[in-house]
This record gives sequence, C-alpha cells and structure tokens, in this order.
Amino acid sequence: MERHLAYNELITSNGIVKIGVVDMEDNIVTGWHKMDGEEPFTEWRGGIATLMIGDDGTLTLSEE
Repeated sequence: MERHLAYNELITSNGIVKIGVVDMEDNIVTGWHKMDGEEPFTEWRGGIATLMIGDDGTLTLSEE
C-alpha cells in the first residue's frame, strides 16, 4: 500500500527540509521530496523525522 507522510522537518543526509514528504510502499521508504503546495492523499504527521541510509543502502525512517 502506497503512503505519503508529511513532516514539519525532514532531516536527510543533504540537510533539513522544511515540510518534507516521505513516500512509502508496504512500509519501505521509496523516496522523499519537499512539499510544494497541497498534495492529495498525504497524511500529515507533523513533528520531525529523520531519514538514514542503512548498511544495505536502503532508506529508513525514524520519527521523533
């Protein structure tokens, strides 16, 4: 199931993104982007989330 989760701040290896969206498919992070206007079917989570690259090269999501 595809999900789009929005956060006030998204911490990535490139820095902090204000109002970032994490794209997920079956609880696996498939990508992320800066929110640019209203996006349908996006779940607002608020707060801060961190994206990290795991040992296997996949992105993992941690919510604060």
